[in-house]
Amino acid sequence: MAYSEIKRMCEDLAYYAGHKLSRDDDDEFKRLYQRVKEEDDLDSISLKKLQTIYDKYMKK
Repeated sequence: MAYSEIKRMCEDLAYYAGHKLSRDDDDEFKRLYQRVKEEDDLDSISLKKLQTIYDKYMKK
């Protein structure tokens, strides 16, 4: 997955679903989003977690 796609997913989640996230998902998302903002590479497990959160809240 390209960095631009990951960044777009994070921005969409932060803007559209930020207030809907459960506490656990919100904590996990904040950690992942911070890594993306710092342009740190996400490993495959982190990408899966981000994709799971995105699918849960954005693909309804």
